[in-house]
Formats: sequence, structure tokens, C-alpha cells
Amino acid sequence: MKMLPKMVLTALLVATPVLSTFAGSGVGGGVTSSQISWCDDASVMIEETRDEAIGHLAQSNDKLGAIRIFYTGFLNASESSGEQDEGLDNLLTYRSIGRGIRMAQLIGIPQLLNGAPVEPGLSGVKQIQGMLSFMDWYSLTVAQGANAVDRSQYGRPGAPFSTSALENAMVNLASSQLKGLTQRFVALKSDRSSYIPLIPVTQFLQALSFLSNEIAADLNETVFANSLGCQSSRLVKLSRQIQTFLSARVNNSGDVSALNKFVLDTKSITKQIENRNCTR
Repeated sequence: MKMLPKMVLTALLVATPVLSTFAGSGVGGGVTSSQISWCDDASVMIEETRDEAIGHLAQSNDKLGAIRIFYTGFLNASESSGEQDEGLDNLLTYRSIGRGIRMAQLIGIPQLLNGAPVEPGLSGVKQIQGMLSFMDWYSLTVAQGANAVDRSQYGRPGAPFSTSALENAMVNLASSQLKGLTQRFVALKSDRSSYIPLIPVTQFLQALSFLSNEIAADLNETVFANSLGCQSSRLVKLSRQIQTFLSARVNNSGDVSALNKFVLDTKSITKQIENRNCTR
């Protein structure tokens, strides 16, 4: 796997940059064969990163080291885009890699790698395990989700390009990411009375807030924008409500009710995206 020079990587880890949204306009615009090749190569880099991280964890049980491998791999994949001309923002693989870095930043991974203290006791164990689980899940979404869409739509030599097919695939990907996030990191209690987080609730909610806002931007670009405007607005509202909750949160007393509200809202919006109908 191609690695960043040590000096560059250190600067990226220390700076903890806040990446901008990768959901620009012009989906379905001109995509060259070299850009598709970059897309495939970057996806392979993420797959190799996952294999390396899991192998490292199995060999040494070094969770922090595995997290570092995941995050560095995403940085390297993103850095490789500098070899390309403009236009990569049309590719979902490129967007997804950037979003993975941003979500890693939001849940505190660069800070941890730069020496920030871990929460004491069981909370710290859950904090690190949550980061590791999240990076494992998201690395799969790049290759099995975003890159699969790019490859199926752009990577067929001589095949006619279909904007509607691409954008329909984008909608399906948006739905699968929202469902994947809740299925992987939230569970229904055995008595079915409420949902419980499988990672620290703040990690889950930060990721859900960010991803909801990004997916809303994606939906606004599609040929379905008019019919999905309601769902997009609901996602933006959900993202804003989560951030309001997190900003005001001083302890975990309100976590259960907030988590259940936000999970139920996410499930409702996801179903409305899939069915192409919406009521606010």
C-alpha cells in the first residue's frame, strides 16, 4: 500500500484538518478512464488497509495501532487524489473516503492518535472499541458501496452512460448507508422497549449527524431531487437536532430518549427515501 511520507503524515495527524463537504454539484459529469483507475486503486488501498488493521489486531491485540492503520490508510487514499486532475468529486469513492476522514475526526480519532487521554475505566475501553468498529464498518462501505456504484456506472467501456441509473444507484447507496449505520451500531433491547447503542452514544450520534447532512446534499443533486426534497429536508433537520442535543449534553441522563428518537427518525426517513414518498 502506498504510504504518505512521514513528515506529511505527521502534519496531517497533528493538524487534524476539518474537511469540507464532498457533496458537490455535477454528479454524472465527465469522468475519465484515469479517474476510474484512481477510484479502483483508492478502493483497493482501503481494502488493504482493512486487511492490515485486522491482521495487526489479531496478531497483537493492539487496538490503538489498528485504529492508526485505518486512519492512515484513509489519509493515504485521499492524498493519492492529488495526482489527478479536477473532477474526482463526481465519484462516490472519492466523496466516501473524504467523509470517512471527516467522521474519524468528529469521533476523536486524530486527537487520540496524537496523545489525547482516553476516558477512564470501561468508558475508555468502549471509546477505543467504538472507534475501531466504526472504521471497520466504514472501510467496507467504500469498496462494497461507493466504489461498486462508480464501477458499475462509469467502468463499462463502450456502454452508454445513464444519468438516471447512476443517480438511482446513489439513492440506493444513501439508503443502505443509513440502514447500515443503525444496524451495525444500535440494537433493540430483548423486550423491544428501546434501542441501545453498541458504541458510545456520542460517537454514533456524531456520525449519524454528519452522514445525514451529507446524504441530504447527495439527494439534492439527483434527478429525484424534486421528489426527494422532503426527505432531504428531514435529514438536514435530523442532523441539526442531533448537533443541538450534543452541544447541550452535560451527562448521559437524556441519552436513551434522544437515541431512540433519532434512530426512529432515521428509520422513518430511510423508508421514505426507498419508497420515494414523504410526509414531514
